[in-house]
Amino acid sequence: RCIEDENTMNLIKKNDILLEICPTSNVQTNVVKDMKSHPIKKIIDSGIKVSINTDNRTVSNTTLTKEYELLSFFIKNKGIALSREVLLNKIWGYDFYGDDRTIDTHIKMLRNNLGKYRDLIVTVRSMGYKYEEK
Repeated sequence: RCIEDENTMNLIKKNDILLEICPTSNVQTNVVKDMKSHPIKKIIDSGIKVSINTDNRTVSNTTLTKEYELLSFFIKNKGIALSREVLLNKIWGYDFYGDDRTIDTHIKMLRNNLGKYRDLIVTVRSMGYKYEEK
């Protein structure tokens, strides 16, 4: 809620305080309406240091490890269109019990965490995604 008070923002910045932010949890617990309205970009743009975290892995069905693995797999396969099925099998494993739309959710979170580099993850219509440097 620091974003609501300019004095608090200035104090955090002045004292070089690192904020731990859990965007997925913030949406799921209705602290913010959705990822698009999350204030993390404004906080970062103001010069405040942040650490992206997850504080309820079992509820969110995500871990930062999965996001790192997903990004790493994209980078290793730069320019190659990867289907949701391939991503599920390589990152979550063949025994994953869930929907392939899990990938869409994780891509959305990954893009949000990438900030200004979000466009490096490109949607390939009717296929999946690919990592593409512009």
